[in-house]
Amino acid sequence: SIMHYSTDLIKQNHNIDIDWSNINLNDVNVLKEFKNGNCIGIFQFGTYGLRKLCKDLKIDSFNLLSHATAVYRPASLRNGQTEEFKMHRAQNIRCVYNNKLDEILYDTYGVIIYQEQVMRIVNELAQMSFTDADKIRKFLDWEDKEALEQYRYKFIQGCIKNEISRIDAIKIWKILISYGGYAFNRCFSGD
Repeated sequence: SIMHYSTDLIKQNHNIDIDWSNINLNDVNVLKEFKNGNCIGIFQFGTYGLRKLCKDLKIDSFNLLSHATAVYRPASLRNGQTEEFKMHRAQNIRCVYNNKLDEILYDTYGVIIYQEQVMRIVNELAQMSFTDADKIRKFLDWEDKEALEQYRYKFIQGCIKNEISRIDAIKIWKILISYGGYAFNRCFSGD
């Protein structure tokens, strides 16, 4: 594998043994380099745009690096999601909606970034099954508005049964529709 190959090259060229299972993801010196945009040559982070985003976000954790790679996608850039994330991060805005949605989006500053968040919104707020949540996630990815429409009423009714007002339920559905199609799979972003 590439990890073994890299380990062998590091040992061969620098006489350093790397224990990949014991890597400190909170290494202040490493995070400082990302914060300063010094990440040329690092997969995904070497582009001008992501280097600038790292500087703008003032990267201070591995988790924030994960968010940066997920939110720096063509669709997210196009629909303003990346700028909204940067603004919320800069102002430390975590509670945006003043309802149960804030809990799910707390870690990502009130912005839907991950597909897993989409599924949690459908399951926890609308009390729909994970099967339905996965179908909605797929329809969002495919931008299949006709297929999504069949779930709108069920979603809103589920939210109402979960003590979320009809007005908030409709707002949440609209947010889900506008951001959900651009959501990234978190396991790909963090690995």
